Amino acid sequence: MVGEAKVAVFTPFSGDGGVEVMMVRLLQEMVSRNIAVDLLLVKGFGPYIDKIPSEVNVIRMSNHTFLSIWSLYKYLRDKKPRALLVPKHRAGIVALLARRLLEFINVAAKQDRARVVLSIGTAMSVPLQQAFWFKRWWWKKTMQWFYPWADIVVGVSECVARDVRRMSGLAESKVIAINNPVVSNELFVKAKESITHPWLVNHEYPVIIGCGRITRQKDFPNLIQAFAIVRKTQNCRLLIMGRGEDLEDCQQLALSLGIADDVSFTGFIENPFAIMARADLFVLSSRWEGSPVVLVEALALGIPVVSTDCTCGPQETLQGGKIGKLVPVNDSQALALAIQETLAAPLASVELRAAAEPFSVKNSVDHHLQVMGLQGQA
Repeated sequence: MVGEAKVAVFTPFSGDGGVEVMMVRLLQEMVSRNIAVDLLLVKGFGPYIDKIPSEVNVIRMSNHTFLSIWSLYKYLRDKKPRALLVPKHRAGIVALLARRLLEFINVAAKQDRARVVLSIGTAMSVPLQQAFWFKRWWWKKTMQWFYPWADIVVGVSECVARDVRRMSGLAESKVIAINNPVVSNELFVKAKESITHPWLVNHEYPVIIGCGRITRQKDFPNLIQAFAIVRKTQNCRLLIMGRGEDLEDCQQLALSLGIADDVSFTGFIENPFAIMARADLFVLSSRWEGSPVVLVEALALGIPVVSTDCTCGPQETLQGGKIGKLVPVNDSQALALAIQETLAAPLASVELRAAAEPFSVKNSVDHHLQVMGLQGQA
């Protein structure tokens, strides 16, 4: 760690999801600017744990977010960071409670308190529609009770920021949008690495790819069904990168549709960019999002894209359909038609890459430092 800690990040690290990826990129950029960072780590496992920069001071907390409140209280009391960045709703509540506890026990702490910035990555109103009424009520109430204690709440897209405002009742000035830190030099370096997948080495037919956790949110069955429709009239292949609880169901679906030989499930791949850069089309089939990282990564690599018009993110990222076709959620026929039309007439790579420029790691960190009160400090 370099010098006195300015920034603390309190977050669970327990998988291969977008939060872990984005936090690693934020940390890498911060330490490259000689900013001292303490990473207050809940759980702490998964494929991205080894990618945390060595310059970051890692402090292990509890294996459960809510059980970390006392450790976080003591950290804020003893270390007095300038700012505390907290992704995810539950971690945000714990951070706000820990700071309020500190101020209750030590009134003087109010004069030297950490600026707490919550970062919300998903429009929670969408998945909560399917939840039991009490969970919907409780989630909304916790946002209304605790979010006003934050100094600022960040949504990863304008859509997410609007959703937070609706659910929490916070003023527009208290909830802002900052793009995810997606595009960096590392992405382009990794995209040039060699690959071994035979479909892309030989590239006999167009290769369509999907990438993400194989869960209900990502709705890969929709993509598989759409691919089966396309496959009836065109030789092509579907490559799905990721893992999750719905993997076996997706494999069975491909088998039942008679397309198993043309669908490859690769599992988690540490470097998906080398594969993505050689594909003919990227498809996002999600039911809901916040700001889909893989969609931006595909654009940055100049790969044509098709997406569901889900809440939130694709509308903003694809500029209302100008940069890639948007289709209704869970409509395999519409998705298949968009795939066929895009394969037949893809947008120029230069336009695709330009659409990804606002999502650079540099821009994202600049804006995060600004809301943390550290602009001009690095």
